[in-house]
Amino acid sequence: MPLYLEFVSTQGISQATEWLHDIAHILSLLAARLQQRNSPYHLLFKALLTFAHVSVDLTAMRAQIADEAKDDTPEAIDKVWEEEAISFGHKDALSSVANHTQTNHCAHTQFRPSEAQRKDHYLAVNWQQNRSPLSTKSAAKTAEGEQP
Repeated sequence: MPLYLEFVSTQGISQATEWLHDIAHILSLLAARLQQRNSPYHLLFKALLTFAHVSVDLTAMRAQIADEAKDDTPEAIDKVWEEEAISFGHKDALSSVANHTQTNHCAHTQFRPSEAQRKDHYLAVNWQQNRSPLSTKSAAKTAEGEQP
């Protein structure tokens, strides 16, 4: 929230109002939850809603969250936010890669780019003070004393 609000603060009044309007449902939910917990910070979220010219029925929000169990333990928070493990490709290929990675060898050459696909030999660029970048050919000529 702080990062988002800092971004919004750089957008000017009309744009900031629109950005806050876009997340009004989140702001109102946070305000209702904080008010339910008797936190004075709910006033900050109400102020943001007012700034965004959004009128939200917080009574309806309070009714929506009334049945939520208050469980602030780290285990409960982790359970809510736990994500499913991501897997790429075929499971056998992944286990093969994992086994070979432990020995610091590439599992299959199929995972390596071909020489035609490699572009790292095109990366050399020399920057000189107060001049534009030179290509590698121009840099080689400059190194030999020629003008690029």
